[in-house]
Amino acid sequence: MSSFSISSLFPFRRVKIDGFEQIVDSDKGIAMFTTVSPDQRYAPICYKCGSKASGIHDNSQRTLRDLSFGNNPGFIIYNYRKITCPNCGQTRVEDLGIIDGTPCNR
Repeated sequence: MSSFSISSLFPFRRVKIDGFEQIVDSDKGIAMFTTVSPDQRYAPICYKCGSKASGIHDNSQRTLRDLSFGNNPGFIIYNYRKITCPNCGQTRVEDLGIIDGTPCNR
């Protein structure tokens, strides 16, 4: 018997899938939540200029509305790192290629 893996639905190199949860609310129905975070094997990259950073300034989290799973709304709980870009000299969010829908190939 084969087991279902949601990894194929998220073709992003720089993130790892931490979990997948189905939450049932008696008033709102069922919602699907997928939690992703940066893959620690990759150095963070500035979303603005593409420079690699060596240090992490802060960690944050956002919840993004994603495509529905059938009639059930889908959400991505997105953990991300803020970096101090060595090129820009400013604190930036790292580029994981998940926000705009195009996987980051750097």
